[in-house]
Amino acid sequence: PAPKKKAEKEGKKKEAESGGLSKEERDELEKLKEDIITRKSKLKEEGLSGGQCNKDAQVQQWVA
Repeated sequence: PAPKKKAEKEGKKKEAESGGLSKEERDELEKLKEDIITRKSKLKEEGLSGGQCNKDAQVQQWVA
C-alpha cells in the first residue's frame, strides 16, 4: 500500500504544478514568457533600466 500512496501524491503534485492548464495553454504561456524575456533583453541592450522595460507598451500588453 505504501508505494501506491506515494504514486498518488506525486500525481496530485504534478496537477498542482501545472495549475490545471492544458498542454496548449502551458505552451502558450511558455512562448509568452520567452517573448517577454527577449523583448526586455533587447530594451536593456538599448540602455533602458528594468523599470523602463516594464513600462514598454509591448511588454505591458503581453503582461496584461
